[in-house]
Order: sequence, then structure tokens, then C-alpha cells
Amino acid sequence: YAHKLRTLKQIEDPAANEFTLDALFSTLTNVNFDGERFVVYLRDAERHVGNLKKKYESECGPKPVALIEESAKHYPIVGGETYTKLLKDGKIEALSEMASHIGVEQKKKDVNNDALVGVQEMLVYGLKGTAAYADHARLLGKMDNTVFAFMHEA
Repeated sequence: YAHKLRTLKQIEDPAANEFTLDALFSTLTNVNFDGERFVVYLRDAERHVGNLKKKYESECGPKPVALIEESAKHYPIVGGETYTKLLKDGKIEALSEMASHIGVEQKKKDVNNDALVGVQEMLVYGLKGTAAYADHARLLGKMDNTVFAFMHEA
């Protein structure tokens, strides 16, 4: 939604931009993988997506965003009733089990193209590295919306 709002209506959402940066960077730096911390990120992600969806529908109408709709077909677990309840209750072990059905290994089975999955994962790690540099720039008082535009488009 952030990408579509930006490209169709030139609307930026600073809170979603910063959340994207923080969430990507956290997966690179959270070396002890504190499950509670990720539950908070997942809840925040749901909130930001909901806010962006409302803005999108207000500005563009209730047309579906093709990529989001397509993703939901492949990964119906995310956003489903069970996921929503587990997230609300903070059931880390059960959320981790669900994640095993949408992770890299599952994607390799679903796509059946290791090269494509490898390129996708390389892009994800590139985004995490970009988030690290962008976070350091933010600490120095420098932020550039083109960085967020790239992250959301990717």
C-alpha cells in the first residue's frame, strides 16, 4: 500500500517508512532473536498495513492492490483468523510453527526454482543492509524518501 500510495498519489507515510526501516534492520541485528520483540513487530506491521490500506482506499477506492492480493493467495496463513488470534495472544511457539510454512524452505518447494528463490533472498538481505545504512543515516539526521520508495517497491 505504501508503494501504491506513493506512486499513484505522491503520499508519504513517515510512520510506515520508519517502521519499515526498523523492522528490516531488526531482523539483521536481533542476534538473540527475542521472540517477544518480533511479536511486537508483527502487531505493529498489522497496524501499519491497516492504516495504509485505509489511506489507499480513501485515496484510490476499494480496488485491490494486485501484489498484495496475489501474495494472500499463496500465503493465506498470514492475516487469517488463526494467525490473528495467535498474534493477539502472543503465542510465540505457534507463530514460529506457522512461519515454517511460509519461510525460505517452503518457498523453495512452492516455486520449485532455486535460482529464483536465491535472487529473492539476495534482495531481502540487500534490503536489510540498506536498512542498516539508512538507520545510521537517520541517527545523523539524514533521511531520504527515495530509500523508502525503493524498500517499499522491492
